[in-house]
Amino acid sequence: MGESNMWEKIERFLFDIMGLLLPGIVFLTGITLTTMLLLSPDINKTVCDEIKNLVLIEHLQSMSKELNKHFWLIVVFFLFTSYLIGHAIKVFAKIYYSFFELLFDYLINKVIKFIVILINIVIKYIVRKIKDLLKKLILPARRSRVFNMFSPSFKVKFVNSARDFVNSARDFVNSARRFVNTIVSDIFVFKTQDYEDANEQLFIESKDMINKNFSTNFPEEWFSFYKFSKIIIYHENLKNLNDTFLAKYNLYRSLSFITFLQAALILIIYFNDNLLNEHARVTAIILLIINFIFLYTFHEKYKRYFKFCGNETLVAVYYYLKKNERPPTL
Repeated sequence: MGESNMWEKIERFLFDIMGLLLPGIVFLTGITLTTMLLLSPDINKTVCDEIKNLVLIEHLQSMSKELNKHFWLIVVFFLFTSYLIGHAIKVFAKIYYSFFELLFDYLINKVIKFIVILINIVIKYIVRKIKDLLKKLILPARRSRVFNMFSPSFKVKFVNSARDFVNSARDFVNSARRFVNTIVSDIFVFKTQDYEDANEQLFIESKDMINKNFSTNFPEEWFSFYKFSKIIIYHENLKNLNDTFLAKYNLYRSLSFITFLQAALILIIYFNDNLLNEHARVTAIILLIINFIFLYTFHEKYKRYFKFCGNETLVAVYYYLKKNERPPTL
């Protein structure tokens, strides 16, 4: 049991370290490669010369022979720098998501939703008018001699086939609309869900059991419940993946922020012709596509693991509270 707990603590520690170290490494290597691939040789040379003129770099160059003998010092310095940068990225990633949540979820998305509702009203009006027109055209045709030439069974099959075709077309349109709504929501919605909507009843019951067991009036906010639940999980040693999901969503949020910065840097360089090398136009487009793919991936995975983290906490605490619920007094 003790060995299992030790390995769990080591795993959590490694996840926490990687959540800070990996974003720092990705940021440093990504920015360096982007500038090297896009900037002209003259600009790259100027940047390198300016870096060499820094006091710290000059001091390190004077120690180059010693550093070559102890290369591990350079590796440790790079990793330590990456770790520190990872802390800054983690903080600014929160600000990034808070700002875009305010911009998109509380402004742009609401305006677009209002416009879409207006468009749907117009489309429904047009479809209703078309249906009325078709009825006027079809009803006389059904009474015509040509239509009456066919047998009743054929008429029934024709009407049923037409109805099935219309229903299939409607189902396809609705499925396509749901698919597009899901993709658009994944991209342009920045507000995260605390837990699955289906688990709302677990949240309500868990709060009631906490108030009953501890004779208190617990706050309604999720964050207060979450912090209290974490205390229960740690003290009661409840097995769950909460910390793993926590580390993962922090990692993916930082990586999402880094890919956004990378894309912004590429666009800034792309629209400054005096900075570009001869192959930069094509390279920039390729890099932008790659960055937007990763931006969507990390953004979606951040929101998914954020919700998983809340689900895991909620289910674990609900299970514990339900298992230890006091029987009703007679």
